[in-house]
Amino acid sequence: FNLLYKNHKSIFAYTRELNKERILVVANFYDKKEEFILDKSIKYNEVSILLSNYSDSGKNLDKITLRPYEAIIYTLK
Repeated sequence: FNLLYKNHKSIFAYTRELNKERILVVANFYDKKEEFILDKSIKYNEVSILLSNYSDSGKNLDKITLRPYEAIIYTLK
């Protein structure tokens, strides 16, 4: 478990790895849009969405604009 954005008031984000599988969880707990930028130290070759509460969440981790109450779970390879 690696907590990201530790001091952000709206975004809860973390990575987790188990048995060579890694996920990224990003959640916006407020009613306003928030921008999330993945730290460049987190390396990956492929990304896919495992689960989201919006049907059209983005997969570009360079910059994600999270909508109100949006939560996304990504699989990183």
